[in-house]
Amino acid sequence: MQPTVVRCPGKSCRKWENDPGRYAQPMSATERTAARMKSTKAIRLPERWRRNFTQFGKTVLIARCDRATAAFRFVMRVQQVIELQQRRACSRTRSYLNVRAMRIAPLFLLVACSGAPDDPALATGTLGAWQAGPALPTPRANHCSAVIDNWVLVIGGTYSTGSTFAKTDEIHASQLVDGQLGPWQLAGHTRSPVSECNATSSGRTLYIVDGLYDNEADSRRVWTAELDASGHIGDFAMLGALPGDTIAISSEASVHEDKLLLADTRLPAEGDTTVLLRAPLSTMSWTVEDWHIGFRAQAEYAFSESFVFTLGGYHDAAVGAVADVFVAPIDGGPATSTTALPTATAWGEAVAVDDWLYVVGGRAATFGAPGTTNVFAALIQSDGALGAWQPTTALPMPRTNHELVLVGDYLVLTGGATNGPGDTTVLVSQVRFSQSQ
Repeated sequence: MQPTVVRCPGKSCRKWENDPGRYAQPMSATERTAARMKSTKAIRLPERWRRNFTQFGKTVLIARCDRATAAFRFVMRVQQVIELQQRRACSRTRSYLNVRAMRIAPLFLLVACSGAPDDPALATGTLGAWQAGPALPTPRANHCSAVIDNWVLVIGGTYSTGSTFAKTDEIHASQLVDGQLGPWQLAGHTRSPVSECNATSSGRTLYIVDGLYDNEADSRRVWTAELDASGHIGDFAMLGALPGDTIAISSEASVHEDKLLLADTRLPAEGDTTVLLRAPLSTMSWTVEDWHIGFRAQAEYAFSESFVFTLGGYHDAAVGAVADVFVAPIDGGPATSTTALPTATAWGEAVAVDDWLYVVGGRAATFGAPGTTNVFAALIQSDGALGAWQPTTALPMPRTNHELVLVGDYLVLTGGATNGPGDTTVLVSQVRFSQSQ
């Protein structure tokens, strides 16, 4: 019987040798539960580690590959004779593992490409207490942020001058070690002062996409620069321009399989829709996918390995924020409605961690309303649908117009405000936990 396999995420994935035209599919929630119940050791596989699986009657085979450590593991409960070969599951090694003629056996844990812990930390839908980190050198809101290795980069933003608001071109960096942020340092400068930009990274490369620049010529561009080992940014070069009249501000960007992805929403007079833009990094030739979910400003977006989520935002400023949530396949396809937020939310932040989606802060009204301390989490099902939202550890103070990034096992929140100009707030919370705890 041939393995049932479709797409598996990440450049480190390899095709099955005995079925070269197809890729690996994530397990369904039911299959994961069944596998755990049959095993004497329950192991929950996060989405980022799912690679290949097949079932031969009662046989369950799961493979996972941790790209961060190039660790490849098989977890097997074998109850029939099978023959299976998978080669080069980790991109950092040429070695391969052949599995042949396996007979009735107990649970096995085989570890190759050594270096990963036996008890990996995973998201569970809960958060640790929010701890204050070193204050930002410059107060800011409406900024963007990215992560390279364990460096947190905070880019641009607005601050109060007393009588008005100004933008900054400063990029500050701090290194997270053992859950503690080090001191902030000036890592570099954007092309000109900017706010409401979108940032992401791949390897050592930082990508800044659009934003409201003081120099209009810098807008509607994709700028790239490298981060060196000391946490400093080199000179920015233009990678490409956004297509047509696209203006993408206060949105989210991501790099997936060597393509730059950018969520964008368009005013009612300009199409009244929300779209995903996609461009190969090698050519920067854009395609636009219409999700047909209408205009929604200041929505929260999140990218997982397999899905893109659009949460909340507002359609009519006089009405305020909405609570609806949509999910679309990251490789393309229509957006569908899923479990709505417990409360209408815009100007907040969302992040996908393993099998969980988190929404942090934000506010419900368009004008004059303070931020909230709300933090909610929902389980991501195998088809992208969300389970019920549940409250988790609240913020110690209200936040709106802030930034939030995942750094290893921790969430790092920077800047934003309670109700007014941006401030220097930095908060850190653990989001992944050892499964033996």
